[in-house]
Amino acid sequence: MHEPADPFALHLKPAFSKAVYRTARQYRQNGRTLFHALIQDGEEPALYPFAYHFIESRQAGKTSSDSTGLPSRWDSESILQALTLQESTFPPITATLAQLRDALVQVQPVLLTEPCWLRNILQTATNQAPAAIALSAVYASSGAMAASDKAFQALLLNAGLEIPDPCSSAFARNETIDSRFFDFAALQLALGQFPRVFFPEILGFTVAWCDSRSLLEGLANDPPELTIYLQRRRNRLPSAKPIAIDAIRDYLARFESGKTTLWQRITAGFDLYRKHFERCERRLRDRLENPETAAQAAAKMLTEKAQGACGHHRHVRLEGRSLDDWFAEQPFDGKGFLAALHRSAYINRQNPAASPLLKLFEFEGPMFGVLTEADRDCLKYWLSGEDAGFEEVPCPGETPPETDWLPAEGGDDTPAFGKMNRRELYHYLVNAELYPDVLPTARRLVERMLRTAGRFSRLPFANYTHRAFTNHIDTLYRREMQAYEPLAEKPRLSRRAYVWGIEQLAPAILADGCWLQHASRLEFTAYAAIGASLSKIYDDETGNGTEAQNHPVIYRRLLDSLHIDLPPIHDPAFCHHPGFIDSAFDIPAYLLAISQFPASFLPELLGLNLAIELSGLGRIYLRLAEELEFWGIDPKIVKVHTSIDNLASGHAALAGNAIRHYLDQIATGQGETAKNAHWRRIYRGYCSLATAGRTFKIALAVRYLCKPFQGRCSGRHFFVRRSGQNA
Repeated sequence: MHEPADPFALHLKPAFSKAVYRTARQYRQNGRTLFHALIQDGEEPALYPFAYHFIESRQAGKTSSDSTGLPSRWDSESILQALTLQESTFPPITATLAQLRDALVQVQPVLLTEPCWLRNILQTATNQAPAAIALSAVYASSGAMAASDKAFQALLLNAGLEIPDPCSSAFARNETIDSRFFDFAALQLALGQFPRVFFPEILGFTVAWCDSRSLLEGLANDPPELTIYLQRRRNRLPSAKPIAIDAIRDYLARFESGKTTLWQRITAGFDLYRKHFERCERRLRDRLENPETAAQAAAKMLTEKAQGACGHHRHVRLEGRSLDDWFAEQPFDGKGFLAALHRSAYINRQNPAASPLLKLFEFEGPMFGVLTEADRDCLKYWLSGEDAGFEEVPCPGETPPETDWLPAEGGDDTPAFGKMNRRELYHYLVNAELYPDVLPTARRLVERMLRTAGRFSRLPFANYTHRAFTNHIDTLYRREMQAYEPLAEKPRLSRRAYVWGIEQLAPAILADGCWLQHASRLEFTAYAAIGASLSKIYDDETGNGTEAQNHPVIYRRLLDSLHIDLPPIHDPAFCHHPGFIDSAFDIPAYLLAISQFPASFLPELLGLNLAIELSGLGRIYLRLAEELEFWGIDPKIVKVHTSIDNLASGHAALAGNAIRHYLDQIATGQGETAKNAHWRRIYRGYCSLATAGRTFKIALAVRYLCKPFQGRCSGRHFFVRRSGQNA
């Protein structure tokens, strides 16, 4: 373990094993494949080298020895002047409805994934870094991504287009969308996998995005829906750019000796966005100014149909080959097929409208129903045209990027994660971005914990109903509140005992919210609304872009006030701190592990989240705040959770509503039996918090009794909200 102290150190690189590289090579090396893989859930370790080398191949992180572009001063104004895009020189285009529709189809991959490169910027390893907190504010201020942006959806519907499902394989295989747009979108998604490794590039990339106009700008006589969408974008981004500029200034100030290198990387990220944006803008405008030919449209339409046509035409031949052979060819040769078809007897050159080809698709024809009305119109348009060109119009100055960019294999010196104790595993889970090979071990830890919880948990009710669920939560809450008694005398635990307990909880509280750090991966799934609720909780835990409200920052200040000096959480020295008992890492290691799989363990994560949020309500925290104040210890972290976790509209309410919403979706799609099965999974996740904390609870009591603390243990538990022990 050799990570330096700063979470955004200059030369961070991920470590990949040979096994992960071998798996990664199973993916086709292009933007479409990476887009489809990353937009799913990001839980596959092999995606990491795939994404990393995709970014590298686009020249991210490559620095230059040229320092002529350095700002005269390292203040915000000078940085702003150096990172400003030039105004576009493209004149406005008056687009028809058909051209607008085509433009909307093309830009979907890019717009649907911006600004996803920022959604993981604030994770456990970086949750106290000012620059990361600032960029999380940029992400929040940018508003919803296009996937959930009502203005964008209204624009699509008004243009006669369906709301896309970007997770579907059909979306990534849609040859109607130019590959340049998938390359850009895949780059945005890939950067989001490595917020620490490519942090300088992300800073520049973000400023360029804030400074750029939309790909849909410049369309004259645009409909009201487009005007509304563009205006919303113009209103959001100007306020985000100063935040990003200040983040760059503060980041550079942390690396006095490395400013030149970092600046070159920041500008490389700025140029990376600019070049991909301009590449897509040129292609889009070229399509508008040079509409697709009838032959190109027909070739693309047949390409989309080719896969489904295989196996039905082995006896039909075209220029010596069966149609099945034509359709099975990868990639399908649309140009060659149409040329051969044009030379065949299927086409009546004197009277194209009477061509036998068209009769095949009419009622009682052998292929009736294969083509839609729009598809048949496309064929008729091709038959009536005079063009014979099938080549795509090239973009001026376009140089296709390399595609064979994944090395043969990685190193063989990655750690043996399966043999680690919880301390060491905690470290690698905090730094999972740098060690994706830890993910299989993390999954096994989660599965083992859930199995144990399942054996020792008993459902409060077998058949789920909203009423039963609400009554159960209300009963738990009332029981806690009724048991509360205000502090009337000196606490039974000594001040030294509290200070020691606060130190033991540092691995958990400094990672506060970590179990939800990847909930944003649900953005493009059927559970996007649930993911948004969970992400709202995580944003609250990390301060919503405000450092003073960040829970790990609050706890770090508490530690400092008590003279508890701990290394940064991402540093290997943290997990080896001799003041920690070993079991202090049991709960946070489990929380970090399950955070990596929000899609696979969503019901369990929902139950775990409810257990955590309910654990801060009632007598435990009310009394704890009073006892801390008695001993002159700042109770702010306790009071923050007492307030924000409330059952009316706080985190406990959000957690309960997310479960209700999830089970409603399961019942609607899969039925009542499935709903009850998922309720059992949710409750198993709920019980897993106590399971994970059982050893820690015992160890705290044993170590307390063995230490020369003043006072005696009366059974009252230590400050263990995030350990889930409501003794």
